[in-house]
Amino acid sequence: MTVYAPKSIFGMLTALLLPALPAAAIADVSLRYDLNGEPGFTVRIHGAQIGLFENGKLTLVYDDGAKSYVYVDHRDRMYTVISEQWMQEATRRSQEAYKKMQAKMEQQASSLPPQYQQMYQQGRMMAPFMGPMMNPQSQPSQPAMHMPAFGPGQAGDYSCRRMDVMQGGRKIQQVCVANPASVGITAGDWNTFRAWLATNDRLTKQGAFTFGFNAPLIAAPGSGLQGIPIEIKDDNAGTTLLLSGVDNGAVDSAVLRVPEDFLEAKIPIPGL
Repeated sequence: MTVYAPKSIFGMLTALLLPALPAAAIADVSLRYDLNGEPGFTVRIHGAQIGLFENGKLTLVYDDGAKSYVYVDHRDRMYTVISEQWMQEATRRSQEAYKKMQAKMEQQASSLPPQYQQMYQQGRMMAPFMGPMMNPQSQPSQPAMHMPAFGPGQAGDYSCRRMDVMQGGRKIQQVCVANPASVGITAGDWNTFRAWLATNDRLTKQGAFTFGFNAPLIAAPGSGLQGIPIEIKDDNAGTTLLLSGVDNGAVDSAVLRVPEDFLEAKIPIPGL
């Protein structure tokens, strides 16, 4: 961080009398990750926003104020917004459409031949397993995750705490997380990152990633990380994500904006 000396007596007095801004209010950070030993992506944190860059291009923006994801498609020059508010409204309307469809099917089923009525009843038995957007009584799409820690570790240049990511009684990943301060990340940036993980958890439970968009690899383990992920090993996918560098230089807010000539691609939802 560069500190500029006052150039006047008034400036000197102001610097002495006014309290300094907390570092968290003005600090930015960029986290570079390698994927399987090759450059993977960069995570840039600026205030309440987080940008994900692949091959130097912005592919995702998380806005903590709006609790939203913006997916950016450079090939088709389009973007899609998924927010918690949108998910709640989409879920409400989808469930209303489902109830109307169910009521209509109940009415029609009474006049069906016996063999078709049996097929209809079998279909009703599957309803609880539909996604949470369609059926409020649906089962969770994925079992809950928990992350037991099992000791200290070393990943690249960083010391970290190793944890197994368990889901449904089996290990799906192994992660190594570090205290944010030990990596050079301020409290403000860590709060934004932690809020991102929590929002990712809620959007996952709401079924947000059933539209062809994926949860970011670094945020997929969710808020149980309790630290900055230094390494994420996924045995099923055969991938290893490793923090390869940290840059505390300023992040220009302009790089976190979708290009003005990109068109918004909205996800069609019943009733919207």
